[in-house]
Parts: sequence; C-alpha cells; structure tokens
Amino acid sequence: MRGFPRRPLDNGKGYKAIFVILNESDKDVDLPLDIRDPARVLGGPNTQKRSAALQRAVIPAKLQAAWAAATAKADDLPVLTDLETGEPISQRGTKGERYGPIVVPYHDYRVLYGECER
Repeated sequence: MRGFPRRPLDNGKGYKAIFVILNESDKDVDLPLDIRDPARVLGGPNTQKRSAALQRAVIPAKLQAAWAAATAKADDLPVLTDLETGEPISQRGTKGERYGPIVVPYHDYRVLYGECER
C-alpha cells in the first residue's frame, strides 16, 4: 500500500485520519502518541483545535448556553479527539506532533481523530 489511509475533508480542503490504538497487554498503558510524519499521515500538521472538538459534543438544551460559554474560553491548541468519549487530547510541547498522555486500559482500545485543513 502506498501512502497512508486518510480521507479528504468534506470541504475538500485537507485530510482527516483515524488512529486506532490497541492494548493487548495485561496492564494499562499511559503513553503519548507521536505523529512522526504528519505530512504523510494527515497531509500536514494537525489543525483540529480544542474549541472545534468541544463544539461537536451533543449537549442537552438546558446546558447549551453554559457549554457555549465554556467552549468559547477554550484554548485553541491542536488536539486529537477520542471518538468514543468526545474528549480532546492535547498536544504536548511545541516540537513535533506529540499528544497525550493517552490511557488505554488492558485489553481495550482507543479511536482518535485528527485532521489537516488547508
């Protein structure tokens, strides 16, 4: 297979990718995820921001005003999104694409989403 399995964004201006992290061991794993070649994986650096990830959450009508105020104050650092929980996983440091820590319980997995919009 050539390249990396990624898909174009819906607007056609960049790419998106899903990362599946599987822990087959008998112990929990708590490690960062390094995207060593973001150009190959996502077509460039991850541009998904924390505020955008938080705005995708489905919130009950009674809490929407409070949620909008809370997400407006969110920093706009790059994140990966845990697709099961909706939790944004922050970028660590300023060098490279390192995210986490990512906790994967024993015999479990995590599915993360990232994107590069141009």
